[in-house]
Amino acid sequence: MNQHGITKYKQTIFMGISLVLVIGFFLPWVTMDPNFNMFATSKASFSGLSLVMGINFAVQMINAFGSSYDFPASANIVYLGYLLLLIPILGVVGIILSGIRSRKAAMVHLIQYAFSLLVFILMIVASNISADMRELVDNVTNTGFGFYVCFIAALAGVVFFVYQAKADRGRMRF
Repeated sequence: MNQHGITKYKQTIFMGISLVLVIGFFLPWVTMDPNFNMFATSKASFSGLSLVMGINFAVQMINAFGSSYDFPASANIVYLGYLLLLIPILGVVGIILSGIRSRKAAMVHLIQYAFSLLVFILMIVASNISADMRELVDNVTNTGFGFYVCFIAALAGVVFFVYQAKADRGRMRF
């Protein structure tokens, strides 16, 4: 397909990528399948929404976990997890703005894609920050389908935005 053909449907592509990110927010990002019988539950999965809903309960556990592994980060940083709600909120706002053909829609989509990509990269870096953390994460959790869907969609959204911006010679036209 030629360059004009792809950018001809840029609004639809932006809306589709945002919809995938919104749906992926509710799919499992992390599955917990410990290789040992330490936990009462043998298998559990957590979506972006369930991660946000569990923030209040996780603060005490993260404080205890951090102190036992000599990880000095404050558990209050966990409250930044509420920012995860921006992924579906920006997606819905972007889809609505695209539907009414607002000029601000492309920027809202870009903010959603860039923020989502940043979140997933930070999650990858945080889980690999030290050897102890990496070993614990590898033994207890697995990356879920929703994480990969959202990561790939966010990356595709940023790449497509850059591609269409070059095609439009830096101007935003919807």
